[in-house]
Amino acid sequence: MLLALIVLGLIGSTAALAAPRSARDRIACEDVKSVDLLFWPKGHGVIPAFGPNSSFPTPHMEVYRAGTTANAGFLAFIGTSEWNLATGCRVVDEEPFVRWGGGKKAIVRATRRIRCRFPGIVELKTSQLANGGSRLQITVRHTAAGVVDAAIRDAGSQLTYRTAYCKRVTLLPGSTP
Repeated sequence: MLLALIVLGLIGSTAALAAPRSARDRIACEDVKSVDLLFWPKGHGVIPAFGPNSSFPTPHMEVYRAGTTANAGFLAFIGTSEWNLATGCRVVDEEPFVRWGGGKKAIVRATRRIRCRFPGIVELKTSQLANGGSRLQITVRHTAAGVVDAAIRDAGSQLTYRTAYCKRVTLLPGSTP
């Protein structure tokens, strides 16, 4: 009897170790080809567009359909230790492994609003950074070529984007640079 319990325990432990990560780590948003990246490396106070209780003083980035900050346009939130992806987009396989796709890039370390227009379906991939923090990578279609890469940390957050697709636009009223 004891041997049977040990075998069942080992089988259960092996299954737990082999369990996949969250299936929500990479999503494809078929009807989205333009996004706004709201990058706050030091957090922000109250943003009128988000309402009176919108203060969020820790580093983070939010992603919305371009031109909207309404809940219906929400695609992703990335904080230092957590993230949340839109439920209205389709979950896709995490492969291929995303790495920088090349091309001229801009690197941002200050509060910015960046608008990106892509030639195809947008995919968003999230993960934990090995040295602390969270990452968001954006690809066009289901490829390995990243066109946006954001690293959100308690200190030293950074947003990198391909300038062929993304441009700086005016901050939301109330945002602090």
